Amino acid sequence: MITPEQRDQVPLCGAKKKNGELCRAFAGQGTKHPGSGRCKFHGGNTPNHDKRAVTMDLKRRMVTMGEPIEDVTAVSALLSELYASTGHVAWLRQQIADMSEDALATIEGQAIIRLYDSERDRKARIAKLCTEAGVDEAAVRVAEAQVTILGQALSRACDTAGLSAEMRKRVGAALREELAAAQTKPQAALAA
Repeated sequence: MITPEQRDQVPLCGAKKKNGELCRAFAGQGTKHPGSGRCKFHGGNTPNHDKRAVTMDLKRRMVTMGEPIEDVTAVSALLSELYASTGHVAWLRQQIADMSEDALATIEGQAIIRLYDSERDRKARIAKLCTEAGVDEAAVRVAEAQVTILGQALSRACDTAGLSAEMRKRVGAALREELAAAQTKPQAALAA
C-alpha cells in the first residue's frame, strides 16, 4: 500500500473526473497493476486497461536498460538503436522462454509476446536503415581515420623520443606484428 507521503513519488491515475478535475488516486489503485494505468474507479480493472498497464510496465522496465548519450552522430545513433533493439529482443525472448504455457496465456504473457513481435519488427527496420545509410562503410572510414591518427601520433612520439631510423623500423615491424595478432584473435574467438 502506498502512503500519502509517497504520493509525489508514484504516478497518479490522471483520469478526468465528472467535475473536470484529474483523479488524484494512485495509478492502478485497487487493481492487479498498482503503479501503472488507471485506478479502479476509472476503468483500471477492465481487460483493456489491464493490458495497457502491463504493456506500460514492461516498456518502463525495458527502457531502463539505457541512459541518454550526448555525443551522438547519425551513424552511432543508428548503431546504438540497433544494439538496443537487439538487446530488447533478446531480453523479451528470454522472458518468453522462462514462461510456462499457462503464463503465456495470461494478459502479461500476451503483452510480452506483442512487445517481442513489435521489437523484432523495429530491429529489422533499424537494420535496413543502417544498410541504406551506409553504416558499415562509415565505420570503415572512421577506422581508417583512427589508424591514420594513430600512425601520425606514433611517428611524432618516435621523433620526440629521438629514435633512429633503425629503431623506427623495429617499432613499425613490432606494431605490424601486434596488429596482425590482434586481428586474428577475434576471428579465432568467433570460430571457437
